[in-house]
Amino acid sequence: MTDSPGLKVLTRSEHSIKDEAIHPDAWKVLRRLHTTGHTAYLVGGTVRDLYLGRVPKDFDVATTAKPNDIKRLFRNAFMIGRRFRLAHVKFHDSIIEVATFRRETDRFEEPEEEGGEMRAVRIYGTPEEDARRRDFTINGLFYDPFRSYVIDYVNGLSDLDRRLVRTISPADQSYQEDPARMIRAVRAAARLGFVVEVSTHEAILRHRELILQCPRARLLEELLILMKYGSAERSIRLLWQFGLTEFLLPMHHAYFLRRQQIAFEPPKPDPLFDLLAMLDLETTAVDPAIIFTLLIFPLLIEKLEIPMSEFWTYGRATGSLIRASEDMLNEFGKSVDISKRFRARALEILTVQFRLNIRASNVRPEKVANKPYFADSFRFFQIAARAADVDFKQEISVWEKFRARPLAAKAASIERSPGGPPQNMRPGADRRRRRRRRGRRGPGTDLGPVPQTLPPESPTT
Repeated sequence: MTDSPGLKVLTRSEHSIKDEAIHPDAWKVLRRLHTTGHTAYLVGGTVRDLYLGRVPKDFDVATTAKPNDIKRLFRNAFMIGRRFRLAHVKFHDSIIEVATFRRETDRFEEPEEEGGEMRAVRIYGTPEEDARRRDFTINGLFYDPFRSYVIDYVNGLSDLDRRLVRTISPADQSYQEDPARMIRAVRAAARLGFVVEVSTHEAILRHRELILQCPRARLLEELLILMKYGSAERSIRLLWQFGLTEFLLPMHHAYFLRRQQIAFEPPKPDPLFDLLAMLDLETTAVDPAIIFTLLIFPLLIEKLEIPMSEFWTYGRATGSLIRASEDMLNEFGKSVDISKRFRARALEILTVQFRLNIRASNVRPEKVANKPYFADSFRFFQIAARAADVDFKQEISVWEKFRARPLAAKAASIERSPGGPPQNMRPGADRRRRRRRRGRRGPGTDLGPVPQTLPPESPTT
């Protein structure tokens, strides 16, 4: 380990990050920036996960290249952001985010015209300044892939080894700058199994009401991320222990109090946690509408005054079920910005559940399986039935067979059609449908293998 004031560097032999663990598209971006004379590092949660031996959910790059330079180097780059411009370099199945090293600033330029928007002053910075403006020490690490150096200006390596979540700046200041960092502290602790450091934890208790300053759309985004990556149950438990449910999920906060949970303490077993535990077992992405439905389901059961295991025999989509579901979704939407589409799909999922209980409803499976709501409704059915410990093996077996049948049947019917396209189709219409727009070719070409010789610059200062 190389040390200097405020800096620690792990060399190739002192960490376990492998080149093979870096996404090929991230390598393309890093190589092109490097070969054109720019410093380029992997940053933030990408480095944290690589250091811990986890697979990063995305690969972010920080560089000395300015936004215009990035745009010039990558024709597949799309610039985003108003206060600070950064690039999304889009490939076939991935997006690599590329940002210029910067330092924090709250200064703005005056608008050029009366009534115009004020623009942030673009103050670019050094890697150290960029690291120190980030949220948590474990997210303030850089990785130089051409030297295989892990670079740490904020004591993040020590906190990773100690499994601690700690703010880089003083916690009170950090949360006042961005209240959503309190939710991200919960996310990091839940996903990694870490502990929130004492001063970082205590500051959440002091400032948790600041969550109300965040736009509802952003709270929705943060909530959906909490529910992903196998950490939903632990995330909601930590939100309760930190007192954040009172402002982020007020409906659930009142629900816990009704069930005699003790505030700021680990909650007792609950149907909601059973549902979230089953959600955490899912190995593929779950639609947001299903997540919303799972979150309100225990509250709906409570309002209907029935055990969760009896929901699928409760009856058809009665007026009381529809009204109760709509009330829950409307109340939920007061704290986070749920779109009409998600509300409508969540309502469909709840009101169609009786039909999936084949023995009770006597439905024709092929009729239900062709409905647009079937896939999400069946996914919820599987998760919720496991949580309620209801034996639906027979139903699940039947629905599994029908799940892929509609597409197969449609393809077969087109293939069997003897007359080609329908008679009422205009001449040449089928040919026009097959025509594709001619555009630029895909992402830039690879610039070759990783250089075997080290570039002249050094990350130490």
